[in-house]
Amino acid sequence: MAQKNLEESEASVTTGKPGRFQLSILNWILLGLAIVLQAVLLLAGSRGHFSDFILKAMVVNIGTLVVVPLVLSYLAWIFSGEKKIIGSVVFVLAILGTSAWMTSQHISVTRNLGPILDYSRKQLELRREYENDDRSPESRSALIQQMQALKLDLFNQLARKSEGPVGEFYGGFSDLLNRHSKLRSQFEELEARIFDENFIDYVALTNNSAAANLIQEVDQFMDVSRSLQAIPDESGKLVSDLKASSSSLGPVESTIVDKELEFSIAPLKAMDGFYKACLDFGASLKSLIEWLRDNPGAWTYDSGEQKMTLSTPTAQEEFTRQVMKAEMAANQLNTVASSIQAPAGSVENEPSP
Repeated sequence: MAQKNLEESEASVTTGKPGRFQLSILNWILLGLAIVLQAVLLLAGSRGHFSDFILKAMVVNIGTLVVVPLVLSYLAWIFSGEKKIIGSVVFVLAILGTSAWMTSQHISVTRNLGPILDYSRKQLELRREYENDDRSPESRSALIQQMQALKLDLFNQLARKSEGPVGEFYGGFSDLLNRHSKLRSQFEELEARIFDENFIDYVALTNNSAAANLIQEVDQFMDVSRSLQAIPDESGKLVSDLKASSSSLGPVESTIVDKELEFSIAPLKAMDGFYKACLDFGASLKSLIEWLRDNPGAWTYDSGEQKMTLSTPTAQEEFTRQVMKAEMAANQLNTVASSIQAPAGSVENEPSP
């Protein structure tokens, strides 16, 4: 009988099914409590301002809190020879470690949510004021300037409240927005000058120095347009550098960075076509001025009658081609400006030869 029982036991060991990975009820209760705690911390930090961002951050948190302990405890269970107690202990330690890390992230995030929510509230108030106003170009220009000031103040606050790579990122982005604001001021001054109907003074163009001054202004206009066009790419590089250099950037903070960039960079990217059209117009205007400068004997201008006279059919053909090219570029710029509701001061008058 004893021999028979021994043989049955050996057979059971040989043909027995492999063990199953299981967690205790206490493990699941602990996980549930950790999820509730993180959700409460996130909602408390958001000041009750529930939004798609908060929902996304909550989903990321819960996913991380579930997946990380499960994966680590399962691996521990496998490498320990399928010992249930090892898997349970590692699961508990993983939950505690992940929760502690997330809590530190919440502390960092909470510092930043205040300025962000204040920015959102002030932004909404400004938009409502604009919608209730006459919506004139002057009102829109004032709105854009106020929005830029709000955005710059936001990133200055975030830079002061953050540390390490994240603080450096906010500081860099604050500098970038400040440079963008200065470039926009330069752009608007040059734009107002270039699109003045008296920008090209045909009488003065007989003087080479006058032509050189006009060309210099057009070149400055194009240089500033290029610089403004490059701002979104520079901001993208800041994000890439941040994510490459910071292993401590958690899922919630990463979500916040992405969200902040979405409302900060998207308006700048929307202007890309506008600045491209500015460059095309600047190039065509410069070409026209250079032709007038280089061919002083091919044309005369009567300031009294405001009439241009070309000396030969060839000169007439080339002048017409240059003017039409500039007009087409100006019309294209007007079209792009209208489609993106460009700031006040954008193309309103094309220079008429």
